[in-house]
Amino acid sequence: MSIITDMILSVSISEDGRDDHVTEKKAMQACIYGGANNHFDLDDFIVCLESQDWQDPDNLQLFIKKEEDERFSVYMFDRDGKIKKFRDGYDIMQGLVPPAL
Repeated sequence: MSIITDMILSVSISEDGRDDHVTEKKAMQACIYGGANNHFDLDDFIVCLESQDWQDPDNLQLFIKKEEDERFSVYMFDRDGKIKKFRDGYDIMQGLVPPAL
């Protein structure tokens, strides 16, 4: 049985020295990566992200949508250098003010 997790990772453009253009006139202002993964191990992926030497960790955002979820959850670095769930999709859609990290 397949269990799909959608993942989008957004990091600062300073993490990638390339100057690629999506269109001929404007460049993306962030590096965006994504995929749909079967039996995705979120905990292992977070450990991998935390172990990287990020130039700008405050601008890392990880968006996760499990197959049974209706919306993405957002994960970011906290003040202790650990990636934590910031808000789930429902809270964001309700316009709730996120807690201070």
